[in-house]
Amino acid sequence: MFKFLKKISQFLRAIQRADEKRKKRWLKIFTGLTMMIVLLLWFVYINFYSLPALQSSSKDQTKNSLNNKDESVSEIFKRGLNEIFSQIRSQLDMSKEILRKQIQKTNELIIENPNSTFLNVSTSSQTVTSTISTSTLDF
Repeated sequence: MFKFLKKISQFLRAIQRADEKRKKRWLKIFTGLTMMIVLLLWFVYINFYSLPALQSSSKDQTKNSLNNKDESVSEIFKRGLNEIFSQIRSQLDMSKEILRKQIQKTNELIIENPNSTFLNVSTSSQTVTSTISTSTLDF
């Protein structure tokens, strides 16, 4: 076992010292293998938990269930995707409504400076108006 781990360690060090092209190639290989392992484990999980349900039904229903097994999994995925997309759609509609309210909101900005110049700026999504009025202060 120790020799096996030592070989793996040497192989990884060789990849670390290699040029970028070789590193990318091994990255793609390891990524593909990892994806295949995850998918394999996922299929085993689905088959493991769907078998008890199939065994509890009668033999005729079991044959029909085995024939329609792929359809039931695909139907589950379709329902899941429909639920995800409906939630995304509702979130987008809510965001659109918030953005519309923010755009229609009117802001007012009042700036006063030390020599009594009064500036009133009122902005909205359609018009921008400004009013400047000056007055003198008696000290």
